[in-house]
Amino acid sequence: MKKVILFGAAAVFALSLAACKKDYTCVCKDSDGEELGRVTYKTTKSKAKDACNTSASTYGTTITCAIQ
Repeated sequence: MKKVILFGAAAVFALSLAACKKDYTCVCKDSDGEELGRVTYKTTKSKAKDACNTSASTYGTTITCAIQ
């Protein structure tokens, strides 16, 4: 019985990890608010934010990028 419960818990844990990967869209805009581009990442939210912030630093200080 313990093995069944342990296996069930492991299966739920594995599914919860797989469910964390979603599509996150990074939108970059210039200082006037004009959209410069969009990139969609299929990953976790924290990794998508990191990638989006990297995109913003690549463009320069007048560009802002955010996850939507």
